[in-house]
Amino acid sequence: MPIGFSLTSNWGKEIHRGYDEFGAIRVFDDGNKLYLSFDSIHEQSCQHKAQPHRLMHEYTRAMLTPLVYHQPRHVTMLGLGGGSLLHCLHHGFPEIRFQIVELRPDIVSIARQIFRIPEDERVDIQVNDAGLFLAEAPASCTDFLLCDIYHAEGMDAQQAQFRFIRHCHRLLTDDGWIAINYSHHSECPPEVLSFIAGHFSNIRICTVSSGNRILTASKRALVLNEKEALLRGKALNDLLGYPLTKYLKRAKKIS
Repeated sequence: MPIGFSLTSNWGKEIHRGYDEFGAIRVFDDGNKLYLSFDSIHEQSCQHKAQPHRLMHEYTRAMLTPLVYHQPRHVTMLGLGGGSLLHCLHHGFPEIRFQIVELRPDIVSIARQIFRIPEDERVDIQVNDAGLFLAEAPASCTDFLLCDIYHAEGMDAQQAQFRFIRHCHRLLTDDGWIAINYSHHSECPPEVLSFIAGHFSNIRICTVSSGNRILTASKRALVLNEKEALLRGKALNDLLGYPLTKYLKRAKKIS
């Protein structure tokens, strides 16, 4: 969840305000879209009410670029928020099963009751700290790992810790991919990037207009056919409802 989107009076009516041990949880409705915020400054999620599967933020769109190289059958999401990524993938890929990990029980309740996230046999939601989940989850249990753990002040520091990266690598299947949302350059310093490069291959970083830097990588080294990837990306453009290839082309290859 990004921290670069400021709340304004254009957000419409506040329809929910609650508090838990981590702070405030607020939801706004402007008639067309719903917004989730953890305080009065930053936007955490945005949902188009008529098309909840339509991703509204560039950073979430960029996180899905690995789909051009590998179609997962199991996706693990660390951080739920308003459920934008869940809505999108659940709608477009009926064969995918989901494991969702969210720290705050109230966020899960709001995602269900207000943001109307999908609830069926394909979706398993666990209330847990992402780091604890990663340490206890079985190896090779997922094909695609989406890491988007944020609180009111910004990114959860776990996303830049060596232990976190190591566990993510262990959870992925041999063909698995990871996407991590870093909101600032400083959150993925050279030593962290070097550590990631020591565990993953095909590492790319896509910087979007909000300033968020989306890192994607595969578990094992692959020879990527960029021409085929663009063709598949064009097919996914229509399925996802946005130009996925735009973010694929924008991504900078690291290793």
